[in-house]
Amino acid sequence: AKNVAATVNVPTASTVTAYEWNHSGFKSGKFTVKVASGTHTELSEVLVTSDTSNNIHLTEYGMVGTNGSLSTISADYNSNKIRIRVTTLNNNSDVTVAGTLIA
Repeated sequence: AKNVAATVNVPTASTVTAYEWNHSGFKSGKFTVKVASGTHTELSEVLVTSDTSNNIHLTEYGMVGTNGSLSTISADYNSNKIRIRVTTLNNNSDVTVAGTLIA
């Protein structure tokens, strides 16, 4: 297992890669994803796993926010990397991901 973290500033509401890792090293992970916009925050926990055909599966649970939804979270496979993708609903959002990769 390996602990990881990253922060991405999103100046214009859009979809960004919040974190990515090499699929051949780690197949799964558990992450906390935080989106901050203005005075509001949203926090979610996600589980991401993959199979030998490079299918990516994500379950989001434990979502809590201070003022409605700030984002949606997805995951995909691209060029031998698993990516956590966050679509922000507001301009000037900060997306922070912290988690554990599991082989």
